[in-house]
Amino acid sequence: MSAQTGDLPDLQVSPELTDAEVITDIYLAQQLLAQPGRLSRLLLTADPSGPLPNSHQPILKLITAEDEADLARLTDSFHLNLTALSLLAFVVGLLIVYSCINLAFEQRRPLRRILHSCGVSQRQLLGWLLAELLLLGVLSALPGLIAGYLIASLLLPDLAASLRGLYGADLSGSLTLQPAWWLSGVAMAIGGVLLAATLPLIRLIRLFHNATAR
Repeated sequence: MSAQTGDLPDLQVSPELTDAEVITDIYLAQQLLAQPGRLSRLLLTADPSGPLPNSHQPILKLITAEDEADLARLTDSFHLNLTALSLLAFVVGLLIVYSCINLAFEQRRPLRRILHSCGVSQRQLLGWLLAELLLLGVLSALPGLIAGYLIASLLLPDLAASLRGLYGADLSGSLTLQPAWWLSGVAMAIGGVLLAATLPLIRLIRLFHNATAR
């Protein structure tokens, strides 16, 4: 896709570039920025042979890039931020599920009494409650995994283009998930449901025990 703007040459829009990034020759950039004969910085493709001469040190500053180390630190920082946000979302989800389970148990108190009067034992009732919680955990994990995969697939190309433009990192724009990651997501959902249901189940067991003792 190209466009003609005033006296500028044809502008070629490339999806490989990040937002607000323009590539042109030095002369045209100097004219557009009203800085003829001046340069702000130079990017060297090879390591300099030595330090800058004394005559150039007052006006130039040599910055040596450590691409591999910088990219490794960037990756570690990115993973740390994602882990922290994921843990925060997990804790918030636990609180929501805990409140829902408490509400469901309170609303089903008359039903528990009727089932207990009909001869359903406490062990059978607890077993069916656990089976229901596990089933709901699996059913709620699958839509979450699919939605997360779709959102990550949409955001990954822009992220790869940004890292490529800023740090020169060669990242793939496609997302591949291994079966172990899907299983770990389902396991986390089931574990979160069981963790959130621990206190309500303990209170329910104590309630059954007190009712039996009377």
